[in-house]
Amino acid sequence: MGIYLEKQNNLPELPDAIKLKAPSITEAYRYCDDFEGEPKIYSTYKLITPEGVFVLKRSEDEEDFAAESKHLALLRGLPAPKLLGAADGYILMEYVEGDDLKAASDEGILAAAESLAKVMNAFPMGRGYEPKRYEQYLRRLEKRAERIKSEPELSAAFAVFLERESEIP
Repeated sequence: MGIYLEKQNNLPELPDAIKLKAPSITEAYRYCDDFEGEPKIYSTYKLITPEGVFVLKRSEDEEDFAAESKHLALLRGLPAPKLLGAADGYILMEYVEGDDLKAASDEGILAAAESLAKVMNAFPMGRGYEPKRYEQYLRRLEKRAERIKSEPELSAAFAVFLERESEIP
């Protein structure tokens, strides 16, 4: 089945900084995924408001929140969702219409690869990265790899990605 949305009647209490960007939520949906019949529920929401459609994500911990907020801020002007606000573990982003890449068409995969190439070209190899930040990044990737072990194909593909990332400071 892949990614699906589940209607939410109650959202957690949002920080004021996020409420200012999405003040009147008319509908909210939580992102879920059906991993071979075992549903996974994410702390990520699609918010419908009179001001527009947004994605709200609750980070798992302070380290993830800080890293993801900084990462999204670095992507300004690149083909990635725009960071609209970040506070108290919540990240508000622009909603971008698209398909789940697990079931993407050839056109969708090509568009994703072109976007990824633009992002990678904006941060060329050999650029001076802080070793501590890079080590934190690798630890986050390793945690993500642990979470998808029950998905053999995704886990295998992620293992290749992780191996390549560990060779590239």
